[in-house]
Amino acid sequence: KANFGVDFTGGATVTFQFSEKQPVDKLRDALSSAGVGDASIQYQKENLTDVSKEAKEYLEIKVPFDDGDKATKTITSQFPSFSVAKQDSVGPQVGKELQKKGIIAIAVSLIGMIIYIAWRFEFGFAMGAVVALLHDAIICVVVYCLFGRQLTVNSIAAVLTIIGFSVNDTIVIFDRIREDMKLYRGKSFYDICNQSMNECL
Repeated sequence: KANFGVDFTGGATVTFQFSEKQPVDKLRDALSSAGVGDASIQYQKENLTDVSKEAKEYLEIKVPFDDGDKATKTITSQFPSFSVAKQDSVGPQVGKELQKKGIIAIAVSLIGMIIYIAWRFEFGFAMGAVVALLHDAIICVVVYCLFGRQLTVNSIAAVLTIIGFSVNDTIVIFDRIREDMKLYRGKSFYDICNQSMNECL
């Protein structure tokens, strides 16, 4: 639960622009004194396509749904160099709905892949592909969470992209295995798989 972002748990995200940067601990103390608990405070730089320009830095604060206005007032009153650039709020009910839809999106994509690979190759290959892509997706999510990053709707989109790339690589290898099974009928399945993967590499 600690790794779920505002998108899934519900809450408020306030983005501040500033002329004078303040330490995160100082900001956290100010919010705690104002009764705003469980705040996620992070400085972020904007993504620029033009490398000649200097990226602006923003402060992003995520707080529980009812504390959004309180956090805004606290920061702007105690730190005059900070001003609100953007404020977003997601209700708890909407967050639960997004959680549900995120899980459904991943489940439907997996079922679709099983059906396609089973039809294109065979059911055994389909199960192998799904286990491989689950392995890839789970490792990415675990590492992401271990580094303290929060899961958001964008994270779910990224996981679905990883699943797409993973199954694409697997299909390429499966196609080579199927070709080599016809070419080298005397070899064991293990040797054919090994040879096919080396050919792909």
